[in-house]
Amino acid sequence: MIALVLSLVVGLPVARAQIQVEGLFMGGCPFMLSGRNMLGYATLGGRLQFMYHSESLFWQPYLAVSLNAMRLPVHNKEIESLAMPVWHTSLAAGINRDILKTEENRNEWSVGGGVGICMLRPKGETLLIEGRESSLGYDTHINQAWFPEIELNIKWLTYVYEGSRSSSYMGLQLNTAALWLSDNRERFTTYLSGTEYSLNFNDFAIWPSICAVVGFRF
Repeated sequence: MIALVLSLVVGLPVARAQIQVEGLFMGGCPFMLSGRNMLGYATLGGRLQFMYHSESLFWQPYLAVSLNAMRLPVHNKEIESLAMPVWHTSLAAGINRDILKTEENRNEWSVGGGVGICMLRPKGETLLIEGRESSLGYDTHINQAWFPEIELNIKWLTYVYEGSRSSSYMGLQLNTAALWLSDNRERFTTYLSGTEYSLNFNDFAIWPSICAVVGFRF
């Protein structure tokens, strides 16, 4: 029924069409490719994916929303080794394609990618120094920061239940996101030894993550 509604609204083919809903539990570590502070810290979060699957489509479209707790490096030309706990919220749209099915279609491999936007929002009131908690506070001038991101993924699924109208599965997804964090506006300031310093995120980061997948197709 949902597949039929989507076909009527956006013109997607309805023949043998199904909707996939997936919950992902994510863990990863961003690698900073610019800035004085290029340290990376572990991330933890979750992701919800919605996919339209039809055998008549070469690529299958998807929509995903995620929320992650991250510790991102912030820097100034004169100081380094500082990081800020943030909430990372993202919305992405993309396409996937099945590339391999084995054991009577009970196992699937797929690849894909997409584009999206992410919001970074400060989490807490103090900064990290060399990865450790500190009492060093900061002032926030712009509370929410929006940035573009690009992602690529490869996914393996194995079906645990297959019915005539619905099925359930589990698996793993390897996800790599590129975050463009370049920003010339003054978002944060901190004080060291009575001197005020402006802080910004690093310009560019690569964020690989591994995700446990639980999903349903109906």
